[in-house]
Amino acid sequence: MTDDVLARRPPADALRWAAQSVGPGSRIVSVDALPSSWLANHSVDVVDRRGTTHELVLRRWARPGWEAGDPEMTAAHEVGVLELLGASPVPAPELVAADPDADVCDVPALLIIRLGGEPPPARPPELSSFLEQLAGALPAIHAVDPSGRVHAYSPYYEPDRIAVPAWSGRPDLWEQAINVFAGPPPGTESCLIHRDYHPGNTLWSGGRLTGIVDWTTASVGAPAVDLAHMRWNLAVDHGLDAADEFLARHRELAGEPEHVPYWDVVTAIDVLPEIDLVDGATLDEFVAAALARL
Repeated sequence: MTDDVLARRPPADALRWAAQSVGPGSRIVSVDALPSSWLANHSVDVVDRRGTTHELVLRRWARPGWEAGDPEMTAAHEVGVLELLGASPVPAPELVAADPDADVCDVPALLIIRLGGEPPPARPPELSSFLEQLAGALPAIHAVDPSGRVHAYSPYYEPDRIAVPAWSGRPDLWEQAINVFAGPPPGTESCLIHRDYHPGNTLWSGGRLTGIVDWTTASVGAPAVDLAHMRWNLAVDHGLDAADEFLARHRELAGEPEHVPYWDVVTAIDVLPEIDLVDGATLDEFVAAALARL
């Protein structure tokens, strides 16, 4: 039901605002829903009065109940993040206009430049290059000064909302992991992090990384959060060796200290309420390896 709400054509006021944000006399020529489970994202093409087509994305906070479940993940917060990234080499979308308080649109909304490229294929033809580019994008993100405009990292879920996954045949393993999740994090320096860094939030063209999107959950936290979140996604999609190769490439490029396996455990645990794996053996192995290194 939520997906239906998010895919609905934006109301006339929101589209009118998008056109006017490009300039007087501009008009909408196409609107298409983009896949999303959190925001209502639509690709919008606007032609200005000179005949130039502007390829944009209209992001609307239209998911029912988002304010209660994710009160910090606001349009205003994403505006601040995108403005910070605008002065950096990070391939993030450029902000065109914002209506964070829904003064004009039906719900809070942002209008951003649509980056070139597509989500990566399920099986990238050059996996090593794919992993190297994913690793190589992180140092630029972590170097951006958050300047007090980005909230601090916190887990998505409290420990009492985490349960041993029914799809796992190793309940004792997950009980141990949940205990780690409930404990204090290791001390570390903090920086800007994407917070939801995984292949699905990247864009590619001709085998090259062209964009990193969906900055709603960006935070100030341990850089290892981005590494670990990507690692468990890579492990599930491409195997444990891919997760380890990604980490090795990052260490070569960034020269950062040894990865802290605590974050491998925590980022995997923190999405358990949202995932239902048909075969969870690989994630079991990933978490087991992290626990063994603690």
